[in-house]
Amino acid sequence: MDVLCIEKDLFSVVNIRLNVSNNSMKASLAKVFRKNMAKFRVEVNPARIDRERELLYELQKPKFKGFIHHSLHDYLHAGFFRTVFDTWEVAVYDDERLIAVSYFDKGLNSIASLLGLQDPEYSRYSLGMFTMLVEIEHAKSIQAKWYYPGYILDKDSSFNYKLRLGDFEFYNHNKRWVSFKKFSPELLLSNQISDRLYELRAIFNERFWAYNYFYYPYFSMGFMGAWDNRFVKFPVLISTGNLLPQGEVFVSYDIEKEVYTLLVAAVAEDYSQFINMEVSQEYQDPAYISTLLKEEMILFVSKEAVDMADFMAANNLFPDKTEFTC
Repeated sequence: MDVLCIEKDLFSVVNIRLNVSNNSMKASLAKVFRKNMAKFRVEVNPARIDRERELLYELQKPKFKGFIHHSLHDYLHAGFFRTVFDTWEVAVYDDERLIAVSYFDKGLNSIASLLGLQDPEYSRYSLGMFTMLVEIEHAKSIQAKWYYPGYILDKDSSFNYKLRLGDFEFYNHNKRWVSFKKFSPELLLSNQISDRLYELRAIFNERFWAYNYFYYPYFSMGFMGAWDNRFVKFPVLISTGNLLPQGEVFVSYDIEKEVYTLLVAAVAEDYSQFINMEVSQEYQDPAYISTLLKEEMILFVSKEAVDMADFMAANNLFPDKTEFTC
């Protein structure tokens, strides 16, 4: 996905990679690496899933954000019995006790880090960072060129620790890998969506119209599969509190078509059949719409925010013209 709804905000996903063939470990990380290599036993082998590893996954679950796989097996196999990927692991032991494990896929000239799990009783040892350092050293040992540690976000977040690993490249909006020193978030999708909706909200505020601003994490379902239902695909929805027989009225910005969109949406019945994942506790916050919505009809589209506001006013879609909320 290009964007994520987490931490009561909209973020762009920024994929990064590290050229391990010319990367040297920073002094502070080298110290962590040496101390842990001396203290613990480290093994790099084809991936395994067993009771110990599943337990580490369960211990880590509360820290995960967004949608969460039920088990480690589900995470690595996506519901299939087998996987086509060449998945390996870094396992860290204190004597015979498994205290950390990370998983990565091997490619022709690269490895991609997938997931790191650590025993919380060993938090002072920075085992998450340590297993990534082991992965990088393994990449060098097999003469791989690239290390892909997943993604960071376009604004400061808990994902930024990955940048400590070296001088990264990022995948920009032109679909090119460039130095992270050139990173600028202004052109990323989350900022474009937020900017366009800010223009609309400014008009609502000037007119003292009441509304609520929601993040909608299920938006990705609107882009997946050939469903009988047409699911809402906008990560941010503004509600006027107006209800029609078909459902609730929302307005958002369609980044694909570059238009403001006024739509009617309703809760998709028995939506759990479409989503076989758990959700993090944060999605219970009222800042989120935490049920799957299906699109019932499009009422109006417009390139301009003021035209959208005028249409809504002409059709009495702001019944409560009191102090706004957001």
